[in-house]
Amino acid sequence: MRRIAALVVALMTAFGLMGTAVFWLHPPRIHAAPETVISVTTTVDELDANGLCSLREAIQAANTDTAVDACAAGSGENDVISIPAGHYLLTLADPVGVVEENGNATGDLDILQSVALIGAGTAQTIIDGNGIDRIFHQPGAATRVVVSDVTVQGGDLGVGTSVNYSGGGFSLISGCALTLTNVLVTQNQASPGQPILSSGGGGGIYNNGGQLTLQNSTVSGNIAGFGGGVYNGGRLTIINSSILSNQSTYYGAGIIHAGTSDVNIQSSAISYNVAGSNGGGLYLTGGTTNLTNVTISHNRASQYLGGGVWAYYEGILAVNIDHSTIYANFAGTGGGIYNTHQQGLLMMGAAPAAPQAGLITLKNSIVAANTGGNCGRSPQTSAFVSLGYNIDSANDCEFQAATDQINTDPTLGRCKTMAVPKRMVYEQAVRLSTRRTAPIHWATR
Repeated sequence: MRRIAALVVALMTAFGLMGTAVFWLHPPRIHAAPETVISVTTTVDELDANGLCSLREAIQAANTDTAVDACAAGSGENDVISIPAGHYLLTLADPVGVVEENGNATGDLDILQSVALIGAGTAQTIIDGNGIDRIFHQPGAATRVVVSDVTVQGGDLGVGTSVNYSGGGFSLISGCALTLTNVLVTQNQASPGQPILSSGGGGGIYNNGGQLTLQNSTVSGNIAGFGGGVYNGGRLTIINSSILSNQSTYYGAGIIHAGTSDVNIQSSAISYNVAGSNGGGLYLTGGTTNLTNVTISHNRASQYLGGGVWAYYEGILAVNIDHSTIYANFAGTGGGIYNTHQQGLLMMGAAPAAPQAGLITLKNSIVAANTGGNCGRSPQTSAFVSLGYNIDSANDCEFQAATDQINTDPTLGRCKTMAVPKRMVYEQAVRLSTRRTAPIHWATR
């Protein structure tokens, strides 16, 4: 009996400790504010009192935690704005002479409190800037915004030299976070085609030091002076998404990453982007960029360097490429990947005495059929580092591992022609590149 009693006490003690551990690891949300759902009831862009709830009014209710027209009052940081199917056309333009109004009264939709905006699907809920301004703006720090199941299109910014003219679809500042899930960002622009000092950045999205996450989303057909699809100056995570057919007047048609924060891109495609100068697919200037199961193909650097990837050292820079394909990109030099240093080649200064910290590593990856060479680098940069199991269709990438294959055709088949429909390109690449750990999820819209 004593043994049984001791066993019971031991079990009770163990379960008590487990319960305490569960409580502290997952404490109940006793003090969490209740979620408020603000339902949009009209597609008209308005901010008045007529018994309806527009998208602008719903955002204002969330911003101020007060009822606005027929929109329920927000209740802090747990508000959800429900946006039903419809074409939401912005029409309340800023007054003449107003450069940037940040109170959500006119122009872009200014989000001043954390909120979630949920649509009915990219084909059903369309938010259209109508060419009067960008569409969404997070001008204040510490806002966390989640957007899902919408299309964001038609944002257009004027000509200027400040961040006011960047981010045609979305713009956020340092301290903010933006997560896009099942979102299509398309046909937006940020001051393209202007002199270099008057061009905007981020035709689709401009992240000025915040945290940007894309999941199952597509950024396509956007235009800017720099970073046609995305201009990123903070943390960036892209998962199961596509960056395609964007354009830049100057650098980085698909994505520009400027700064020292990390970039993580997984199971995604960066393709068919065209830069007027350098960096057709990706332009990277600092931090650590991890590319895992990424296809970078058919991008173009029209002037000179880095059709697929251009790494331009301005700080601690590391690019880690794993289970990825860099294929059929175009540039004058380094059609697939080009690594350069801050001084010397581009800035016309003296080359540094020792290799810079811009280090590019590849493993289990294919670099093939890139016009202008699969890989290239300027003097005094570090050699490309192979961690094994790479294929170079030429002998440009300095692969030295015993498991690498150089001067080897990866037999990507129909990928060799840009006339092939995009879906066939990526299905063929996935099917024949047997080293992948997961399939590419190519988003079609």
